[in-house]
Amino acid sequence: MGVLQEFEAKQRDLERLKKELDNLESDPRYTRDKRFLTSLEGLMREFQKTPKAVLAELDENPHPPSKKQRQSKAPMKYRNPHTGVEIEAKTKANRQLKTWIKDHGEWILESWRVS
Repeated sequence: MGVLQEFEAKQRDLERLKKELDNLESDPRYTRDKRFLTSLEGLMREFQKTPKAVLAELDENPHPPSKKQRQSKAPMKYRNPHTGVEIEAKTKANRQLKTWIKDHGEWILESWRVS
């Protein structure tokens, strides 16, 4: 008898869902949206446009964003006030900068930065 009760419950659910569908179909918002969709599909067929093409034409930003390119680090200039030597380096891996850091310290080196 469990299967029979389950069947009847499913029938009640089906009737309830049919009533909900009828209510939705009588809703003016549904009819308006349905009319719009059928008109849009007709225009797309008439002008041979795909949904993707229509969205591309409606898009405010017509160009897809390009892949972000990695920006190169701006070189920093350092001037040794003792010797007057000026070097340009993108990182502190520069051989001369490493020597200056070792000899004078990193915080001193930062005070030598020109730009």
